[in-house]
This record gives sequence, structure tokens and C-alpha cells, in this order.
Amino acid sequence: MAYAAWRFATRRGTIPAGSVPAPLPRVSVLIAARDEEAALPRCLASLRALQYPSELLETLLGDDASTDDTAAVATAAMQGFEGTFRLVPIQETMGAARGKANVLAHLARQATTDFSSSPMPTSRCPQPG
Repeated sequence: MAYAAWRFATRRGTIPAGSVPAPLPRVSVLIAARDEEAALPRCLASLRALQYPSELLETLLGDDASTDDTAAVATAAMQGFEGTFRLVPIQETMGAARGKANVLAHLARQATTDFSSSPMPTSRCPQPG
């Protein structure tokens, strides 16, 4: 369902009447990041540019012990976002999960919606617009 909502939100052109589900679901976007200060502005700008109601988006970014300015860059990039944005410092391992899988496991537990999506690696996020 999250994929379908994303497809509706990012489709270009006129949307035929009746093709968008009503009501639209609240969706959580889970982002695992470690030392991603260079890629995050583009990735988060793409999320902000979605043609989906901001108030229905929850963006959770897990900072996996970054040694650069990932947290500060993410916070600045999401300043003024009308949806929910939370920066979650990841400081422990959950079960056998490691790396990005560990971060996503933490974020999935904190997500407050019924639908979640983990976008592509931040280095591959599309340009907004």
C-alpha cells in the first residue's frame, strides 16, 4: 500500500478522477543514514517535493553513529516541513541486525503509521522536481 501511495504521489500529469484512494493513508518513510551529509539534502528535498499531503507523511531518519554532520544537515534540510520529521540516533544493536538493517529495525518500531517505506540508498535519491 505504501508503494501504491508513493506511485500516486509521484505520478506526473493529470490524475484521472477516482483513481486516488480516499482517504489517503498516513505513510512513514524510514531512512537509514551513516555519514550521508553530502547526499541528504537532495534526498530530503525529493521527499519534501512529493505531491502527497505533508501532514500525512512521517519521515524518520536513523543516524547510525555518523562522524560527519549528517544530523545537522538533515535537521536543516527538514526545517519548516509540515509533516512529521524525527531524527533518531541509533546507539545499540537490535537482535542480530547490523548496519542499515539495524537502523531500519529501530525505525520500524518507532513508526506511528500503518504503512512504511524505505527509500533507495541516499546516494541514489532522485533530484526533486
